[in-house]
Amino acid sequence: MRILNGWKRRARGLGLLRGRSKPAPAGRLQRERTVFERLSGFGAADMAVDLGSANTVVYLRGEGIVIQEPSVLAVDALTREVLSVGSAAAAMTGREPAGVELVYPVVRGAVTDLEAAAHLVQTLVGKGPGSIWTGPRVVVTTATDLSPVEIRAVLNCMGELGARKVVRLPATLAAAYGAELEKSEYAGLLVIDIGAGTTDLAVVDADGVVASRLLRTGAGDWDRAIAAAVAKAYDLRIGPVTAERLKRQVADLREGETHMRLCAGLARETGLPREVLVEAKVLRPALLPFAEAIANEARTILLGIRAELREWIAVHGVLLVGGGALLRGLDSYLTHSLGLPVYVGGDALHAVAVGAGKTLAELDVLRDSMLEYGR
Repeated sequence: MRILNGWKRRARGLGLLRGRSKPAPAGRLQRERTVFERLSGFGAADMAVDLGSANTVVYLRGEGIVIQEPSVLAVDALTREVLSVGSAAAAMTGREPAGVELVYPVVRGAVTDLEAAAHLVQTLVGKGPGSIWTGPRVVVTTATDLSPVEIRAVLNCMGELGARKVVRLPATLAAAYGAELEKSEYAGLLVIDIGAGTTDLAVVDADGVVASRLLRTGAGDWDRAIAAAVAKAYDLRIGPVTAERLKRQVADLREGETHMRLCAGLARETGLPREVLVEAKVLRPALLPFAEAIANEARTILLGIRAELREWIAVHGVLLVGGGALLRGLDSYLTHSLGLPVYVGGDALHAVAVGAGKTLAELDVLRDSMLEYGR
């Protein structure tokens, strides 16, 4: 627990830690139990929430990850009534029925629609408007370099859930903790968390976040670049779901790779359905600028930290997490570009949520972030 304990020491010095408090009284049981009541056996739960631009992941103390759903709602375009959320709403992507609009309440790591974000989380965790439920205690992750206004919006979203305590945790710090680096003797680590809308970079040591940078681009931008590349090379229009599939199954930053896949879309000139064989060599040039932008930000961070920490990272490497970390060849590209080892976390997709979940054991001594940023 070396990294988290160091963070706690720094937080204590900043007044973010508090003494142990008495446990809150248990709430009354509902007639129709929520996911948390079914798992924990009482009316409140400690949970970690990774509210991302693409997916919302919920980790329940003692159970692990219990929810992973797309961060999207389908609403009636006229009445704004919510029709479905998560996977059911995401299934409509690219083929929304008339009068239905898809709403993405988190854009580039920031909550842009508080009401929609709160409704999304409330629905996913099974808390109805009339529920009798003692508010949970929540650890919520955010990008390291969000503005105070953006952080407050995330905290307010958790407040709408009825949380009686909310602790904000930088995603890069959570990822380092989730990768079980507390069990090693790491003096420091550069963590790169690539989400759908942002790329969060931070150097983490035993005392917490040393330096950080935030790119307001992510794997969702890669999908759009892939769609543009396919349109240019093959005269074929494809949707976001197809572009994302090509990113997972065909795209590769390594030169000379021959992955390919038959891809269906609409001919740009006629609008008629057509299939083409999409090759990795066509997609690679569209993705290289994003990889180089990440490398440039990593260099900037490394140049700004103390020499001994930089030397340690040069030997022990860089940790890639988030959905974007799974792009084939990204680790080897960054290794070559930066001249230091870069590796993908063992469970890159869930590293942030798992790390945040591990901090739930410390909730009694972590100060409510709402006291710092206000409600």
